[in-house]
Order: sequence, then C-alpha cells, then structure tokens
Amino acid sequence: MVPKRPVEVPSEVAAAYVLQRLMQDSRIAVAEIVHYITDLPEQIARIEARSQFLREHVPPTPSRQRAKTHASRPRARPKRHEAATRKPLGGMYGGLIRRLP
Repeated sequence: MVPKRPVEVPSEVAAAYVLQRLMQDSRIAVAEIVHYITDLPEQIARIEARSQFLREHVPPTPSRQRAKTHASRPRARPKRHEAATRKPLGGMYGGLIRRLP
C-alpha cells in the first residue's frame, strides 16, 4: 500500500491556472464558477449553524487525564517471564523468534 502524501493547498496562482485550464478544456463554465463563489457564504453559514447546534446538544466528553492518587509510585517494569506470558508473539516473526536459543 502506497502511503498518502500530505495534501498541499494550492497557491492563488495555481488555482487560477487550474480554473483557466478547466475553462479552456470546456470542463467548467464561468457561470458554474460564479455559482460556486456566490454559494460559498451560504455553505459557511450552514456549517457554522450545524457546529453551534452540536456544541449545544452534545454533552462534553470527559477528560482523559487520570486523577492522581496520593500513593502514586512509578510502576516497576515487569520481569522478562511476566512480559512473555502477557504478550504472546504472533505471526511469522513469533515462530522464528521462538527458535532462537
């Protein structure tokens, strides 16, 4: 599987070039571009209204921070045999590692 590259936001010059090429290739009309631009404030308003609705009606999530106890000490690292019994190795590598002396 090929990792996805981060999406870069095109510059104004690149966006203008793309629009010009789309118009030259008759893949988009000026009227469609104007429609998208005039529709933008309405879309923003809808998204903001939805966001506000969710803020008002969705309960806040509890904090993921654990409460500190008065007797908190650093935990000791598990011994080698304890770690081996808790986390079994699996797959191809597990079988190969078990063969090591």
